[in-house]
Amino acid sequence: MEWQSAYYQAPHDFSAYPFSYPQLSQLVKVTPFLSGETTRLMMTNQYGKAPLTFERVAIANQPTMAGVTEVGAVTIQPGQTLATTPVDFQVETGSPRTLPFKSGGTLTPEQLMRAS
Repeated sequence: MEWQSAYYQAPHDFSAYPFSYPQLSQLVKVTPFLSGETTRLMMTNQYGKAPLTFERVAIANQPTMAGVTEVGAVTIQPGQTLATTPVDFQVETGSPRTLPFKSGGTLTPEQLMRAS
């Protein structure tokens, strides 16, 4: 199967911010412009100075997390892009999907200094 991009968002460089997040949970809403039965995510740590770990990555049909499908945990090395394992999850053109992300535990002071 040849993969097609159904949504794209440019990565942001937050390295100039005077702080970093030891833990982070995000709920991202995406509206794909293609339909399909199988989904995988392309994730990047383009500007990172340390590995970026998400303990939980999932896809859901609604913000209430109805119909949630777990993608799993991922670690993305600095400057790298990672494709998740494909999951059976249907997306439809123009139908929003919700992606919850939860980052790893508390970083050590040394990691915080490298990530800042």
